[in-house]
This record gives sequence, structure tokens and C-alpha cells, in this order.
Amino acid sequence: MRTTSFFVVFFITFFLVGYFIAVNIEIDQRLFLTISTFFFTVFNGFFITRQGQRYTAIRDKLTTFDGNMSFFYRISGYFGSAVQEKAAVILKNHYRPILENKAWDWPLTQKTTTLTDLTKLIGTLAEGDQKLPPVQNSALGQMMGSIKESQSARKNLIALKEEVLPKPQWILVYLLTCMLLIALLLIPSAGSAFLSIAKAVFASTGLFVIIILQKMDDLSFFEGEVGEHSAQDVLNIIEGTK
Repeated sequence: MRTTSFFVVFFITFFLVGYFIAVNIEIDQRLFLTISTFFFTVFNGFFITRQGQRYTAIRDKLTTFDGNMSFFYRISGYFGSAVQEKAAVILKNHYRPILENKAWDWPLTQKTTTLTDLTKLIGTLAEGDQKLPPVQNSALGQMMGSIKESQSARKNLIALKEEVLPKPQWILVYLLTCMLLIALLLIPSAGSAFLSIAKAVFASTGLFVIIILQKMDDLSFFEGEVGEHSAQDVLNIIEGTK
């Protein structure tokens, strides 16, 4: 962090000194615009691609978690309707707050006992000396496996949620954006409505890229598509509409 801060201060100081020393040197506006656009595109393209991959990973892990939860509910039916109803209550308590608050990450930011409660439910099924029938014994093992996989998926989701762009990278994004806007302002457009509009559109596009990157970074760009649809699907299975 200290090294990054040093380089940021160094480069800002370097360019300020360079500005005052070379203030009388004519600037090739097209070259300046080309360089600014190149760096803006390369770095922001990389950051957006990285955040897109993060979104894909989150979607995959959510699918794994929710798939295991719906599987747990279905297979709990081998132990009777009473056991399946207990599983349904636990899962409804898990998914309803997600839809009510429209927050796919609700179970990650709030204290939940979903996996603990499901594990305890498995424990009650395995109690006693009575030997379980082969079907129930197999179902019990699969339920334990789904809990294990769900726990792993949850840990991955927590790590992915925290994988945001660090401040030094945001500083670089803002610096490149400022360079691009300055390069556009240096292009003379007085008396040309078309060129003025083109400059405004280009500048607006650059700002929209930053907005998109910000929304992808805080995972608000995809809104309900991230996990709310999947949560509703699990509830539909439990309520018998699917």
C-alpha cells in the first residue's frame, strides 16, 4: 500500500513538473487522445472483465448452494412428511429475507443458522440404535454431502463478495478518465455542432463505463439476476408450484 501511494505521488509530481517545464511545447491533440483512449480502454476493459468473471463465479456458487438446498428438501421426503416439513421451515426462514429485502447476499451479511439447523436435523435422523433402511441410509449420506458442499460454496461466496477493486486501482481509473476528458476538451469544436455532439457522446460514454464498473464492483449492476430468481425457485419447489 505504501509503495502504491509513493508511485501515485511520484507520477502526479512528475507530470506537474513536466507541465510547467514544457508548457510552451505544442501538443499533438490526436496523439494525446489516442494514448489516453488506449490506456483508458485497456485498464478499464481489464477491470470490467475481472468483475464479470467474479459475477460468473458468484452465480455458479449460488447455483451450487441453492441446488443443494432444493435437493436437501426433496430427499428429506424419504424420512416422512414431518421431517420434510421441518426442512421446509428452515429453508423458508433462509430464503424469505432474501426476497423481502431484495438482497441476494442477505445470508452472508446477517447471522444465519441454516446449515447448522439442517445439520442438527440430520443428526436427529441418525439417532438411535435402529438400523435405517438402505434407501434412507443412502439418502442420509447424500444429505450430509450436500451440507458439506453448501458450506464450501458459502465460504467461496463470502470471499468473492469481498473481492472488490482496491483503492489504488480506483485512483488509476479516475486518473485515466480525467486524462481522456482533458484530451477531448483539447479538440477544437467551435462552430461545429457535429464535433461538439461527438465530443459530448464520447465523454458521456467514458463516464458510463466508470458507472458500469462501479455497479459491477458492488454487484448492483445485475440486481435481482444475481440470486433472487434462484431463491424464488427454491421457494417454489418447497411450496409445490414447481
